[in-house]
Amino acid sequence: MDSLERNLLKQRVAFGELSADVLRLDEGPQARTVAQCIADWMATKTDLSDERRSGYEAKIRNYLLPAFGAKPVRLLDGEELKDYFLTTLPNIRKPNGEPYLKSTARRQVCFILHATLEQAVKHRHLNVNPLDVVDAPKRDKRTKKQERTLNRAAQWVPQHLLELIQGQEDEARWMFAFYGRRQSEVLGLTDECIVPRARAGEPGKVVIQQQLLHRSAKYGYGEYDSRARRWACGRQADRCPEKIGRGEFYFKDVLKTEDGDREVPLVEPFYTAVMEHIERQRAFRESEAFVPLDGDERFGRLLFTSRHGTPKRHQNDRAAWHKLLDDAEVPTALRLHDARHLAATMLFEMGVQPEKIMLIMGWSPQTLQEMLKNYAHPSSDILRVDMEAYGRRIMPGRGRSS
Repeated sequence: MDSLERNLLKQRVAFGELSADVLRLDEGPQARTVAQCIADWMATKTDLSDERRSGYEAKIRNYLLPAFGAKPVRLLDGEELKDYFLTTLPNIRKPNGEPYLKSTARRQVCFILHATLEQAVKHRHLNVNPLDVVDAPKRDKRTKKQERTLNRAAQWVPQHLLELIQGQEDEARWMFAFYGRRQSEVLGLTDECIVPRARAGEPGKVVIQQQLLHRSAKYGYGEYDSRARRWACGRQADRCPEKIGRGEFYFKDVLKTEDGDREVPLVEPFYTAVMEHIERQRAFRESEAFVPLDGDERFGRLLFTSRHGTPKRHQNDRAAWHKLLDDAEVPTALRLHDARHLAATMLFEMGVQPEKIMLIMGWSPQTLQEMLKNYAHPSSDILRVDMEAYGRRIMPGRGRSS
């Protein structure tokens, strides 16, 4: 620490802006940087899924390390952090002007740093957590325009798309999207996940018991350029000349809800579409073109695969969704995940009880109310039957024609 920096620190200590401990930054642990503290915290997170860990590492790499990594942790102050999370971070934008991070992702960046600093306090690298005085970024709420757009889309997009692809090879794939299933759940469906009906007239079942995920290799060549947002080799991780490990698909048996497997009735006309798809897939497995991945035997029983019989990559699946929207001339820009939004909206507007929607969508009871706010956009139509019954009860003779 040079003399100018020390004099500035002395002034800030004198005004009460910083603890006197910062004047001992050259004394071993006192000089610990934010980057070192983040590494310490990440080392304790041994229970993170590969997907979650990869997400944390990207946010640390792109946002926390460039902003604070080299800084001694004891020099962080609340005003600096408040300005970063409420002003700077929301205005880091893509070339087209869109923010790189939406509110949920910004909240996660804040959580990572807050948890890191909590651990630093516990290990006595800090006296107090400076983020305690900073409110976490608020979640973005849908605008009225966005709500109206989704509400209108729910009235015609699912019906239009499914009518367009009726009988086609990918009908069952997109049917499951409007059945409220998550992408990784659908891509992970295997033969045993579909239970045929016991007798005519009864529904079958779809058992949600696993997800298909992809673990990427790690970069091993050069340093990461946070400004350019790429590694030195300029390639995808799986093609890095000095990659660490290898990219691979795997099944995750633990789902997002703690209740485990979910069974959802497979009713007509969904049942027929799924059984027809299964027959086509079984015929494909008998051909020379079908070359499933080695390893987990479930790879050979996947319901949805590439044309080679390998698992479908999530990005290719999303690209197929957007092509479907283009082919169907759907003017609204919808993500694949928005199919779940539309499914929840339709169920809600049909008057289905929230507890039943929770079971269909695979939500936990703790998040039901929040999910209903996010996914469903009720209209007055769902209240009509109940309110008409209420009116007849309190005013039985009023308003009836003679």
